Amino acid sequence: MSSSEDEDGDWREDPEPDPPSLGPGVPEVDVPEVEVPTPDTATGGTDVDTETAATFWRLVLVFDVALLALALGPMFVYFRGELARGAMLIGFGVLAFGYGVLRYREFRDGEPAEDESDDAGSGEGSIEGASDAGGTDTSNGTGASDRE
Repeated sequence: MSSSEDEDGDWREDPEPDPPSLGPGVPEVDVPEVEVPTPDTATGGTDVDTETAATFWRLVLVFDVALLALALGPMFVYFRGELARGAMLIGFGVLAFGYGVLRYREFRDGEPAEDESDDAGSGEGSIEGASDAGGTDTSNGTGASDRE
């Protein structure tokens, strides 16, 4: 009885013998340590000022709500036959979209673009025409000056 118990005990302890080596050993890799700079949490690690970032995310939210309302409105009308609720959603979507466009244009027009400020200081004329020292437009609409 003891011999059969020893055989069963050995089988349960080591169910699978070690396989023979099938190839080279596992290579060792030296991973270099690198310092990862942590981004500034106030600006999210970008060079954008906080007002621009806040306006951007506010407009993203407004346009997302407008798109959702403009998508759900026709679905309520067509699939459920609820004309009043669908019309309210469509109207709300149009108003939200208009509000977003208005806020975007106010923000865009409120800050001078970098391209405009660079052109003004360089002395180059615009595409529409060049102006002389007196400030009058002397172009003929083709970009060439009327003077000779």
